[in-house]
Amino acid sequence: MWKDTYLVGVELIDNQHKELFRRVEKLLAVIGKSDANYKEECEAAVAFLKNYTVEHFGAEEAYQESINYDGLEEHKKIHKLFIDAIDFHEKQMVESDFAAPYVQAFAGMLTAWLINHIGDEDQQIPKGNRKEHEVSGTDFSDILLNSTKEAFSRVAGTSGDFKMESATDEISGDLIIRMDINDGVHEAVEFVFPKEIALKLTGSMKGGEQSELDDYVNGALSEIVNIISKKSKVAPPPSGTNVYSRPTHIKSYNLASSGTNIYAKLASEVVQRYKISMDFGDLGINVYNK
Repeated sequence: MWKDTYLVGVELIDNQHKELFRRVEKLLAVIGKSDANYKEECEAAVAFLKNYTVEHFGAEEAYQESINYDGLEEHKKIHKLFIDAIDFHEKQMVESDFAAPYVQAFAGMLTAWLINHIGDEDQQIPKGNRKEHEVSGTDFSDILLNSTKEAFSRVAGTSGDFKMESATDEISGDLIIRMDINDGVHEAVEFVFPKEIALKLTGSMKGGEQSELDDYVNGALSEIVNIISKKSKVAPPPSGTNVYSRPTHIKSYNLASSGTNIYAKLASEVVQRYKISMDFGDLGINVYNK
């Protein structure tokens, strides 16, 4: 999972980042095991990740303070929200007796968040000043598509050609991530992932194969869409919503599953469709107006 492109050039921080990735890999290795030690191994992995994350955040913030980093206070807020997210997922896992779907969802969210945070936000630390990562664009569609390109290029590790174009035909998919909009004009944006693309994207994120459209995939891709919503600022969450611990404006629907979260099309019509072509294949975006 670790890539040298994540290095920030500060030995203490880089070593702790590497350890976090190693521990995420260990958690992923535990998921799906059916032996008698499964629950204990999950509990130990999650407890370590939680404690080590808190320790790392403290060390990172202390370093930022030592260099008078002007993004320290904003960075603290981001860290606090992520600790809240870990607490939320930990509660779900404990209440489910560490059932695999909840552990998978936590691992997926954690993987996407770490790659984005370390590959973007933490890269500003050695520079001593934090720049605002506001995605440029001339209108809603332009900003949305640029945000999508940036997110997938970083988090999912796509490279080479990345094309976005208007589409007339609906792109079918097996996993739909819906992002609610509250800008007064648009109702929602849906990201439509064919199974093969979803598996390739999330497999790339963890540096290996992903064979099942499970809750790891769901958690990881939902977090990527959450990142897109924050970076583009086209889908600000409702006032008071903690978008890290419970991103209520992000909903996912696995069309290949018989679970309780059944997909229902919105009453409003799609006003714009896009096809995004990348290394792994094509995915669709549907934009709905109010």
